[in-house]
Amino acid sequence: MSLSIKSIEIDQLRHLLCTFDTFALLTHVNPDGDAIGAIQGFAAFLRAMGRHVYTISPNAYPDFLSFLDRSKNDKILIYKYKQKKCEKVLKEADVIICLDMSTLKRMDALGALVSDIDKPKVVIDHHPDPEQKEFDLILSNPEMSSSCEWVYRIICALDMVAPFPHAAVEPLYTGIMTDTNNFSNSVTAATFETAAELMYKGVDKEKVQQYVFGSFSEHRMRLMAYAVYHRMVLVHPYRAAYILLSLKEQEQFYFRPGDSEGFVNIPLNIKDIEVSMLFVETPDYIRVSLRSKNGVDVNEMARRFFNGGGHTLAAGGRLYGSFAELPGVIAHVLEDTFGKPATSLA
Repeated sequence: MSLSIKSIEIDQLRHLLCTFDTFALLTHVNPDGDAIGAIQGFAAFLRAMGRHVYTISPNAYPDFLSFLDRSKNDKILIYKYKQKKCEKVLKEADVIICLDMSTLKRMDALGALVSDIDKPKVVIDHHPDPEQKEFDLILSNPEMSSSCEWVYRIICALDMVAPFPHAAVEPLYTGIMTDTNNFSNSVTAATFETAAELMYKGVDKEKVQQYVFGSFSEHRMRLMAYAVYHRMVLVHPYRAAYILLSLKEQEQFYFRPGDSEGFVNIPLNIKDIEVSMLFVETPDYIRVSLRSKNGVDVNEMARRFFNGGGHTLAAGGRLYGSFAELPGVIAHVLEDTFGKPATSLA
């Protein structure tokens, strides 16, 4: 398997891991399977080396990922609920490692806090164009299917004395599986090799599948059906579709963090639909998720219109404005992107 890692970067990371004792591992706001898998997988590796490790998320992760956070002593700290504890941890840490994000801005208020801390900062990520000035060491590879695949390869390349920890295999496999939409997007032959190696190291694939895809609440299932039947709009001239979920609708279905995970992929199952957009209202902004197929670039769309970014086929961002005005905004985005007017957004 080709590792595609510069030896100087690995040497610098190895030096940090051997020199320092306490590490804080952080990920982005609204963490998904790849984010939680990456911090938990790399944390397990560092703990196997005898290092002290703290893991921090800006806000809560989805319930279906709770199986990755079962340790009583090493729970993921949620900055939104434990700000003072997280601030104390960041002061104690020798090194801060950010995973599955290319800029500190993806951590909101936590990112601003980290920016002011004068300690070595490392980023391990698979998104394009990492923010060079924010980090002292950058290990970034957009060719990876996921940050978890990248973390696995980095651990192997480090070739430390400690054996590959069993506690790392389940989180890393989970991140790869979820970020590729169950191995259907952005995978290479090496991705399957990585998954196979993790299975050889002890992953129970069926158990992970059940945790991630077979443990949703009744309310989440009804919300998904409602979203598809009532809130999915097809814009045929652009081979596009979008789904809108307001705060009121979320309350109707007892919405919890992560309940809309995967919704954005559903319209892509429709013949001739090549772009899918999901807009979820929050108290502070509108969360935007974009997916595509057949090479349509939604990363550029996210950057231009939605204050975000990502990959060619999967990106996201935010809008600050009226939820009621979204159909008009979407019409403008599609027309500007594809160059011809929509016949209808109704």
